[in-house]
Amino acid sequence: MKGTFVPWAMAAPLAWLVVAAPAAGLSASWGATSRITSNSDIVSPATVVAAFNLGNAGSTIDVAVDGRTIPFEPGTVSGFDEYGNASFFDPAGTSVDAAFESVLDTFAQRNPPNDTTGALSFSGLEENATYLLQVFVADDRGSVWNRTFSVGGAQTTFATNSGGLTTATAVATVRTGPGETSCDLIVGGGPLNAAVIARAPLAAPALSAGPGIGLAVALLAGGFLVMRSQRRARL
Repeated sequence: MKGTFVPWAMAAPLAWLVVAAPAAGLSASWGATSRITSNSDIVSPATVVAAFNLGNAGSTIDVAVDGRTIPFEPGTVSGFDEYGNASFFDPAGTSVDAAFESVLDTFAQRNPPNDTTGALSFSGLEENATYLLQVFVADDRGSVWNRTFSVGGAQTTFATNSGGLTTATAVATVRTGPGETSCDLIVGGGPLNAAVIARAPLAAPALSAGPGIGLAVALLAGGFLVMRSQRRARL
C-alpha cells in the first residue's frame, strides 16, 4: 500500500499561509453617531463581554435585548462623580423599556465637565482580537456639553443636544494587539451614561493579492508538479 505525502515544496507555502502576521498595537475606528431608540440599539448582544452603568450606586441592572439578558454592572470612570436622575433619559417616542431607561438615567461626570478627562477600563479581553465598544449618552434636561471619547488613538466628539439630538450612541471597532488584554475608554468634556464592549462577529479572512500571496501560489503550483512527477516515476 502506497503512502500519501505532501512534498516540502507544497508544505512550505501552506504553512506560510496559515501563520498570521503579528498584529500591531491597540487600534480603533469610530462609526457614526445615532439616536437611542430601543433596547436593540445595544451592539451584538450575543457576544457582549462587559456592560456598565455609570452611577447607579452599586446595583446591577439586567436589560433584555433580542432574547438575551445583559447585566449592566456598576462602572467607574476614574476621577468622575456618579449621578442618578430620572430626567436624564426620557423614553417618550422610543421603545426603550424600564430597565434600559434605568441604565440611561445614570451617568458619570466631573464637575465642571469641560476640559476634564477620566478612564473607563475594560479587562479580560483576548489579544489579537476585534471588539465593538459602544458608548451611550443621554441628557434630556438640555445641557450643552460636547462629549469626547477616545480609544486606541481614535476619537469621536458629539454634542447630545446639537440639532435637537438629546440622546446618542456610537460604536468603535477596537483591535487588540499582542499581549493586550485590556483597553481604556478616555472620557472627556461631559457625562457618560453607559458603555458596552462585545466581541465582533467572526468574518471570513480576506487574502491580500500582494507579492507574498503570489509567491505562495507559485510554490504551490511547483509543489503540485513535483508531486505529479514523483507519482509518475513510481508507476
